[in-house]
Amino acid sequence: MASISDIKLLASLANIPINEPIPTSKLTIALSQPPFIALPGSMNIRDLGTFAPGYVKPLSVFRSGRLDSIPESSRSLLRSQLQLSHIFDFRYPEEATSALCEIDGINLVSCPADVRLEHSPASFTDLVEEHNRVRTFLNRTSFKRIFEALKVAKEGQAVLFHCTGGKDRTGVMAALILDLMGAPAQVIADEYALTRIGIEPFREELLHEAVRHFAAKLGQPELNVDTPGVCEMLGSSSASMIAFVKHLREDLDGAEGYLRKSLGFSEHDVEAIRQNLRPSS
Repeated sequence: MASISDIKLLASLANIPINEPIPTSKLTIALSQPPFIALPGSMNIRDLGTFAPGYVKPLSVFRSGRLDSIPESSRSLLRSQLQLSHIFDFRYPEEATSALCEIDGINLVSCPADVRLEHSPASFTDLVEEHNRVRTFLNRTSFKRIFEALKVAKEGQAVLFHCTGGKDRTGVMAALILDLMGAPAQVIADEYALTRIGIEPFREELLHEAVRHFAAKLGQPELNVDTPGVCEMLGSSSASMIAFVKHLREDLDGAEGYLRKSLGFSEHDVEAIRQNLRPSS
């Protein structure tokens, strides 16, 4: 894990509200150090095992925002530097405006994570409440494909999964992995909160896209970042992830229960996944 001083810096930056900028000097320091991966044009790439090395093997699982902005000349680094064998893209077709080019040795998998709500909310505040209540990001098909890849992964066959900003769909998948590997809820929540830092170079662009999306969804063109509930919805507070992990453990018997009961993995499958992700003793 990063040093204690770095942890304190990351925690302080992660608590800055999404509608306020992070100071450039501090952002530069944070993004140049683990668990962040510095690749040209990348958004929010993090090594899950570097942040939680006692639970997940470093260089085995990566999470990120969209990869479209990485220049073509640098994309081979995803294989040579990160040792990726699979990239899983949770975005809907309408989000993926440009596809990542083919990279030798990497299997690109489109598996949109369906996060449809049970009904159309009347206001943004209602959307936030509904969003939390139904735990919409526990997507079965998309997440199962990643766990299947982790079950058979060999050395030098890391996986990366991402959505647009690398926040919620990606965050829930990361939480499932960390919970499966025995990480405490606070570690899972602190890891999730780092997205606030990772998206900062793209923050204004992402905020604009998200507000425009929800304004159209709700038929409320006046919606903006000052609308009640918007910052909460678009942020990545550790408290939100603590609540999710509580739901996962109390209602679904944790990640292992979710894998076995909802995704159809056997006890042997779960142990194979753990074995592939377990750090060396």
